[in-house]
Amino acid sequence: MTFDWHTEYARALQAFGGDTPSATLEQDLLDAFTQHPQAVTNAITKIGKAYAAGKIHSPWGALKAEIPKQVDRDIHVGDGNERNRAIANAERWIHNAGLHYDRWPEIRDELYERGPLQHWPKDQALEQRMHDLWDMLRPAGIAVEAAELARADAWKNADRTPMPPRTDQQIRAKALALAGRRGSSEPPAPPPGAAV
Repeated sequence: MTFDWHTEYARALQAFGGDTPSATLEQDLLDAFTQHPQAVTNAITKIGKAYAAGKIHSPWGALKAEIPKQVDRDIHVGDGNERNRAIANAERWIHNAGLHYDRWPEIRDELYERGPLQHWPKDQALEQRMHDLWDMLRPAGIAVEAAELARADAWKNADRTPMPPRTDQQIRAKALALAGRRGSSEPPAPPPGAAV
């Protein structure tokens, strides 16, 4: 369903007895309508009914106060797909990062306390589904950790004895050896300014 601000504004004018808002308030309402057209439309309907029943005497101010409530309601009700999107996001997070966590309570906190599944904390079947996925992927996380530890151990145990500096004779011998590999019998000329 498409919404048009001019149509909704005309509907509000009619519902509110022809009273017009201030320019600032109208701009605020237009901004809200641009972001949340359904919420503004629902708020106009609700405030229009309350104004007609005599419960409200300042409909434009009441409309401005009602819009955030309608926006919040729209966020909680949604289109029915937010649960599926949240589950997909949670599964993606477990695939990418969660498999590196070594305890389920940390995963549960991440998903249900502040993560994508925070609106469904009591859904035991969903929690079991996430736990099973983590159990299935955790061996891959353990393998990554083991490989990193092995790499770190190899690095720590590697021979880090610094090479002694080469003498001028060693450098010339190396240069001659390299020149000989290229098929030239002449040693390369020393760089300008180098001691010969």
